[in-house]
Amino acid sequence: MISEPLRSSEVAYADEDRTTLRLVSRLGTIAYLKVAPDMGGERDRLAWAAGKLPVAEVLGFHPGDGVDWLLMSGLSGEPLSNPEHTAQPERLVNRLADALHRVHALDPHGCPFGDLSHGDVVIHGDACLPNFLATDDGLAGYIDLGGLRRASVEIDLAAAVWSLQYNLGPGWGAPFLAAYGWPNDEETVEALRQSYE
Repeated sequence: MISEPLRSSEVAYADEDRTTLRLVSRLGTIAYLKVAPDMGGERDRLAWAAGKLPVAEVLGFHPGDGVDWLLMSGLSGEPLSNPEHTAQPERLVNRLADALHRVHALDPHGCPFGDLSHGDVVIHGDACLPNFLATDDGLAGYIDLGGLRRASVEIDLAAAVWSLQYNLGPGWGAPFLAAYGWPNDEETVEALRQSYE
């Protein structure tokens, strides 16, 4: 991708201090360029997760004066927050639970990010729907892994419950927690949702 001439580029995401560009080469290769402060952590996490999870390949990294450039390969699939997935919420909550189980099953002792306390797992760190990609066949990839680390599983569950309510409306936190295998009473759902805010 680095050596291929570009056919197009467009902003895929932007906020006050970060921008992600979607790049398409003349040969049709897709890559993403993230321009933001302190991208070295995400680069390192992608390198560690490679071969363990379906994640983007790091194609290039350029540290700058306050802003870094991280070039990554594209992944197949669409975010779970997209309409093709939110239109089937029962399938979505099961896919999200499966996606998190896969991350949480990684060996925390082999993860170099974060402090390890009793009961901690490897977490995604921002387990909101846009950060999980899926196709009709199932999970396709994980993105925005800058927060991947060893920590309490409840951090990911809280983000997931909050994101489900944001994207689907109330009522989907309990089915998700049930699919994950976590207590799913109303008090637990609400406590997790509020802890994300």
